[in-house]
Amino acid sequence: MPIIFNKAKINVPLKTYDQRWRITYFDVTGAEITIADTSTADNNRVLSASFIRRTLRYGIGNFSMSLDNTNGYFNGILKKATRIKTYADQIPASPTNVIFDGRIDSVKHSLEETNNFIMNVYGRMNPQIADLHITKDFSNGAAGNSAIQDLFNEFFPNVYTYDIVSTLIGTIYGEYINTPFLSVLADILKQLEADGYIDFSDVVHIFAEDSQF
Repeated sequence: MPIIFNKAKINVPLKTYDQRWRITYFDVTGAEITIADTSTADNNRVLSASFIRRTLRYGIGNFSMSLDNTNGYFNGILKKATRIKTYADQIPASPTNVIFDGRIDSVKHSLEETNNFIMNVYGRMNPQIADLHITKDFSNGAAGNSAIQDLFNEFFPNVYTYDIVSTLIGTIYGEYINTPFLSVLADILKQLEADGYIDFSDVVHIFAEDSQF
């Protein structure tokens, strides 16, 4: 069974027993194709998997999977930037509740002791906000809520929308030179005593720290 680590202080609506999992990838045409589905025994090729989610103050989510790659089944299919999506539910039917959505960073190959071919896949959620380095000057002060929206609008125009708690008020300060976008965002959140996450519909949620569990 795949493992999900949720460090985001945000509940994933799962019971602790009898969970059903489905892991998919998106091909070059945008079609979503199932790699494994625990509600059926057909064509399940995931040997192990883990998915970690984090809030914006502490990084971005990541995942790893070990796959049965007999006869090079996944060669040329799973590659860097391939989108991986994971579902989980407690009902018997094929799961529809999304718990993770990310992209592959790297693919590695190995052999088991029995000489079975294994593909190891590693990736992250929202890698674009972690990899981008920016220069931004808030040394004269800026309203925290506006600063957060300005960052996303400037560097990721027309990508994200916002759900920011209106009672989060405060002035933030900082001068950032060639600094990772996520580090700038995390510093602003810490100054506001706030936290946040990006949901699977690209909505940026910002709220008071420890106010959501």
